Amino acid sequence: MNIKEVLEKMNSLNYTEIEHFLVENMDAAKAENDKNSLITLLNEMIGFCRDTCQYEKSKKYSLELLDIIKEEKLQGTVAYATSQLNIANAARAAGELNVSMDYYKQAYRTYEQLLEPTDFLFASINNNMSLLYQEMNDFESATECLKRALTVVEAHPDKIIEKAITLSNLAQSQLRAGKYEEAKENIEASMEIFNDGRHEDFHYCAALNVYAEICFVEKQYGLAAMYYNQALIELEKHTGKNANGEIVASNRDKAIELAKENKQEIPSMDTFKKGIDVCRAFYEEYGRPMIHNKFEKYESQIAVGLVGEGSDCFGFDDALSRDHDWGPGFCMWLDDATYDAIGDALAAEYDRLPTEYMGYVRRITREAKNRTGVHRIRSFYENMTGVKGGVPKIEADWLSVSEENLAVVTNGEIFRDDDGIFTSIRNELLSYFPEGVFRKKLAYELVRMAQTGQYNYNRCIKRKDKVTAGMYLAEYMEHTLKVVYLLNRAYAPYKKWLLKGASCLEILPVITDILRAIADMDIYDENVTGSIEIIAKLVLDELQKQRYVISLNSQDAYYLEPYGNDIYASIDYLTNGGESARTSKEGRKDELVDTIVSLEWNAFDKVINEGGRANCQDDWTTFSIMRKSQYLTWSEEMLESYINDFEEASKAGWNLITEKYGRMEASTAPEKYAQIEDSLPKRDEKTRAIVEEIVKIQVGFMEELAEEYPHVAGSARSIHTYEDTPFNTSYETYLRGELLTYSQETLALYGQYVIGYVQAGKNIAYDTMTNSAHLYGYNSLVELEERMKN
Repeated sequence: MNIKEVLEKMNSLNYTEIEHFLVENMDAAKAENDKNSLITLLNEMIGFCRDTCQYEKSKKYSLELLDIIKEEKLQGTVAYATSQLNIANAARAAGELNVSMDYYKQAYRTYEQLLEPTDFLFASINNNMSLLYQEMNDFESATECLKRALTVVEAHPDKIIEKAITLSNLAQSQLRAGKYEEAKENIEASMEIFNDGRHEDFHYCAALNVYAEICFVEKQYGLAAMYYNQALIELEKHTGKNANGEIVASNRDKAIELAKENKQEIPSMDTFKKGIDVCRAFYEEYGRPMIHNKFEKYESQIAVGLVGEGSDCFGFDDALSRDHDWGPGFCMWLDDATYDAIGDALAAEYDRLPTEYMGYVRRITREAKNRTGVHRIRSFYENMTGVKGGVPKIEADWLSVSEENLAVVTNGEIFRDDDGIFTSIRNELLSYFPEGVFRKKLAYELVRMAQTGQYNYNRCIKRKDKVTAGMYLAEYMEHTLKVVYLLNRAYAPYKKWLLKGASCLEILPVITDILRAIADMDIYDENVTGSIEIIAKLVLDELQKQRYVISLNSQDAYYLEPYGNDIYASIDYLTNGGESARTSKEGRKDELVDTIVSLEWNAFDKVINEGGRANCQDDWTTFSIMRKSQYLTWSEEMLESYINDFEEASKAGWNLITEKYGRMEASTAPEKYAQIEDSLPKRDEKTRAIVEEIVKIQVGFMEELAEEYPHVAGSARSIHTYEDTPFNTSYETYLRGELLTYSQETLALYGQYVIGYVQAGKNIAYDTMTNSAHLYGYNSLVELEERMKN
């Protein structure tokens, strides 16, 4: 059983489907005698039954789990202790407090024997034990447990949700212990984390419940009712209706009653409704009929939606956002001809629409008076991008437009756009930066991350210059967040939304959690530097995944500046190195290509074969075409570097072509290779790793070529090393042998050249073969394929 896939599927299910799903998979695990998976599934089932108040079932499954663990002789292990922790949680929820305490203590003793004090399992067990102490009305002990848990959590900057949960539990214990001010401070810190795009976590309902209690203690009964109601909604969303929900509902109703007695306003129970939802509903109820009834002739020419500068357009609005420039409204965009015909009349009708809707009032400041209402399509885009037509066409224009403006014109939602003019421009902008522009921006932000966070911040700390260190740290955070947006191919919004927006992105949202943790640290805390290095590692992992970095440097592996510089240098290969077409520098490049082909031919001529001179050593025409085809795709810098390799080898009396063929024998003739291996220049593991990454990419290129042009590819070498024989050397083996002869400088340039091809979506094998076709007199690779086919 693939337990990972099972758990992933379970997480996608509605809570009403989970129990049946777990039973089915437990039966399957038993049938397969897969005890490890069964233990995992039983733990999941115990937790599910606990959360849904099915206490007898959780007890039954707990006993079954203990029996299996004993059969497998897992007592005294971390896995056993973690199962005991889970059983203790279930017993606590069922009211069997002494049983629960016994299991907690057993698990804790095992953890102490086997784990480091900062292991995250200590945070988990202290959190859970605190809940038991709360049940026992021992709030001082509960508070001590939670303080220990918080210490462990804060040693893990990426565990931001766990920090929110711990703060919520701590606030609840402190509230019950009469430590009101401490409780309020901690629950506000918890809610700040949850409200920053993390509402979906199950524990959010518990935090809402504690916040409601705080409001109740403050005699703000209306607010308490609202938060109790929201807690109930969250609870039922995750576990359905159960006894826990009945308690929350009872508290809510009591708060409503007291609010009425004290003549307090009860905020709308949909307080958390997003502005864009209000605006869409407002358009459907008032805007759509207005347009249809008053402007039916032009209805299909009016694009409608909510896009622009407001927090509601980004979906980042919260209760605080509603004090200004928020409320029912929408935008209408018209082409110039339609605007000239009805623009003023349409604006007048829009102004007559209600200013209050669903209990919300449209509050618009002077600065934001034109954010909704009627706009020219052209003006809307051009005012933001500063480019005629709205879409940059050249690199200079792309670089001149601020990212926050690009974020503004591509956010929000289109409610209707029949003729598609507005959406077509929007989609062009959403296609993101051209690759060269992207690389420049990425390179700049990486270098600035390194300079501000990894270098200058630490220099200031050593000088005890706290103010300047703080300024550099703030700069570092901004550059880091912009890198996150770039790696997600998303435009970075205005500064105040950078963090919130990044937490909602698909790639590296965890970095926002680490930055929040850094913000909570003292600026002299050594964990700040450690957290910056964790972020650097995460960024480099993603850069490797996206093929902008092949491998890490041997020294200062996580220092980002050299990688940014390499990415900037790769722009040359993107624009020049991968083109078969001639450039204005054709003469200079041709001269370099001819030089290197001659150097290779002279070296090739001197290679001594065991069976005598090979036929290909006398075939200059084929040799020159094959080698030129490759080198015409290179940049001048690469060619110059490789020429230098030959010159240095010549000075040392070394033949690079002999070395290349010798290295190939590692696959084609292993016994012979063993005899010469010690005579070849040594290559360290880092170099070999880089070569293997390059080989992997280029073999993929050749496979793609073979699929599209099978006859052309069939006339060349076989592709894979596993096809090697003493009489046949594959493309993969040949390439590996050649790359291992390159100097470090040439190999680095070659690596960036390959990355440039990958990121441009181009294929080296295709360009090389196209050059061969031209040199043989064919107009194209297609024509050569047809010739080979016939």
